[in-house]
Amino acid sequence: DHELNYSTIEKQLLAIVWATKTFRHYCLGRHFQIASDHQPLRWLHNLKEPNAKLQRWRIRLVEFDFHIEYIKGKQNS
Repeated sequence: DHELNYSTIEKQLLAIVWATKTFRHYCLGRHFQIASDHQPLRWLHNLKEPNAKLQRWRIRLVEFDFHIEYIKGKQNS
């Protein structure tokens, strides 16, 4: 499976894409918060040169109003 070779940020972002697709009818039109222990996700909107995969996923998430909050791993349980 290709997903096993994904970097950490790709795995985390894929999970967000899956969740927003699955729960789209709940997420659209609402502001929501995503809690993650992967700090680079906080800069998702500001990545200067994301690879093509991250760029595609980022475009899919544009329609949603969300904020990514970093929570230290020990506190994110």
